[in-house]
Amino acid sequence: MSPGLLPGLVVAGVAAVLAWLSVVDRMSPLAMYVVELEGALGVALWIPVVGIAAGLLARVRWARPARNVERRETQESQRQRGAAGWSPRASIAPAPEQGADAINWRAVIDTRALRLPVGPQGRVRIDEVPDVPYTLVLTGVTPQQARNRLALFAELLSGMPTPPLARVRLESSPDVGGPIHKLLGAELARFFAPESFHVVSREDGADIRFSLPDPRWPDPRWPA
Repeated sequence: MSPGLLPGLVVAGVAAVLAWLSVVDRMSPLAMYVVELEGALGVALWIPVVGIAAGLLARVRWARPARNVERRETQESQRQRGAAGWSPRASIAPAPEQGADAINWRAVIDTRALRLPVGPQGRVRIDEVPDVPYTLVLTGVTPQQARNRLALFAELLSGMPTPPLARVRLESSPDVGGPIHKLLGAELARFFAPESFHVVSREDGADIRFSLPDPRWPDPRWPA
């Protein structure tokens, strides 16, 4: 329900009650009080209340198309950005050339990954598996801890040149509040267009495969 709809309906209900007391009833104690008050004021009470209700409901009617347009524009923008390999946060480094610069941009990202504040229940492993630059390892986490750390990992990935692959691995975490690949997909969807990534379930976690990785990363060989 739209935020402004309920007040409009409530005011419309009040107007209907006032109209019934003033026009139909007119004999009950409450109706007689309303009629006397209207006589003193020189106007039927229900008339201005109807105007207020109409104004509130009109605002809801006109605001809804605007929100729909904004939502469509946002979705279209996300699709375009996802198709272009865009991530919501600016890339950490501009496109490098060769040699030392090619090492520096990766070093900056690696430092950020190692400093990710995932606490004692989590850690980010770098190049733990060939062609998987970043693996989030979660150990003995509760469902809430798992969601918090998946959100941090998704944000980390969104703030770097999009890698081809990433991984989440569970250790001693029998219950994280649901299938890990679905939890991970929900957090990634906050930062990436839905069609720009695919989450694959694994026995001990989940893999993230990005559709259009940044060309700075070497072409991956899909890991087992």
